[in-house]
Amino acid sequence: MNLGSFKSPLKRPQKTRLKTQVFIPVFIAAMFVVGFSDPNKASVPTTMEILRQSQPPKPIPSNKAQLSNNPWDYFHPTWKKSTPWTLIAVSDDLDHSIEYSKAELLVEDPHNRIEKEFIPSNEIKGRVQFWIDIYSRFSSRTRVIHDRRHPEVMFGYMDFRPLYRNMSSKVAAEIKASAFEKKILKELKARLDEAAGISRTHFLSVDEKTAIQAFLSRSGALDKLSYLRLIKNIRTQTGQSDVFLMALQRSKYLLPHIESVFKQQGLPIALARIPFVESSFNAKALSKIGAVGIWQFTRETARELIHGEAEHLWADPLRQTKSAAKLLKCYRSALPDWGTTITSYNTGVGRVRRMVQKYRVKNVATLIELSHNDTLGFAGKNFYSEFLAANFVEAYKEELFGSLLNGIDSMLVFKTNGALPKELCDL
Repeated sequence: MNLGSFKSPLKRPQKTRLKTQVFIPVFIAAMFVVGFSDPNKASVPTTMEILRQSQPPKPIPSNKAQLSNNPWDYFHPTWKKSTPWTLIAVSDDLDHSIEYSKAELLVEDPHNRIEKEFIPSNEIKGRVQFWIDIYSRFSSRTRVIHDRRHPEVMFGYMDFRPLYRNMSSKVAAEIKASAFEKKILKELKARLDEAAGISRTHFLSVDEKTAIQAFLSRSGALDKLSYLRLIKNIRTQTGQSDVFLMALQRSKYLLPHIESVFKQQGLPIALARIPFVESSFNAKALSKIGAVGIWQFTRETARELIHGEAEHLWADPLRQTKSAAKLLKCYRSALPDWGTTITSYNTGVGRVRRMVQKYRVKNVATLIELSHNDTLGFAGKNFYSEFLAANFVEAYKEELFGSLLNGIDSMLVFKTNGALPKELCDL
């Protein structure tokens, strides 16, 4: 067949082609002019305008095709300027955003809502800021990567909310998130090694390498030894903002009664916030070692202080509160400050007292900094800072959570978490 003489039935007449060739460039030019000359067209907001307005970002569409299979896409490093710190996700259909940390401002107690003795010292202020962010900014579907020794040194966060929104089940999303977390940590170490000159890989652009090196310098990793120590102590922490919101709902009716008990005992009312850390005010909380209730009494403690045989009374929140007040008063008489006292509530008064005597500890900051093998682990070193953070978040809950305080479905809070109706909180 002679292809040169073949006439396609789809070939348009010459006159039609000419009209099309003239019309399309004119149409594009017109749209270009309109796009730049329309006085009603909104201008692109600046970064400062976005921060001032505190507007949450547009939600990610619920489209499974949007999910990335590259784990690194879910990680937002601290040194990346475009990292969006808009992270609170309370449930599948309720997102709230805090675009930047308010922790640095809150620890100064700008409205004098915190008892003076529970304003953090400079030595532990960074730790407290870290836990304020965990309780108020990061939801349980995000995980922060940080330094175990100095939690305020944050490498970044992993945002797995798209997985939970788009996968078939929560279990499937959690399995995927855990697998991605391992791969992210591996790639993070490779990038850090390259920036520190430990390896000769080629992950990094010049700009990112410079940014990571500046981050390492700020984090105290100024030589090979300090860098290797930093890498060895990388840890992940799951956010708890949604958990804390539900704890605020549970504590609404009970907290005033707990404060009343502590006032009667001559104790600071701030101590009434310990259950936020111990149990999230979950009256049915049961730990791995069998501790029960909002104050997490062990079986031995509950048997001794509440009732010898009636186990159904051991988790009673008001009975526990009265016993906890007596314990804290006793612990305080044996220890140098409230910081060591509250730490002993988690770690054990006998153990803390031995460390205080052995190392001549005078305050909780000194206790936290001890690095001997027989001193505190991560939970013990951070319990007092977590308590202080919970105190701040509860005191400034309106500023941090706003309308979410009234927007949570009560069934979500009370369905499985042992919440207490108002009538059961009456003394």
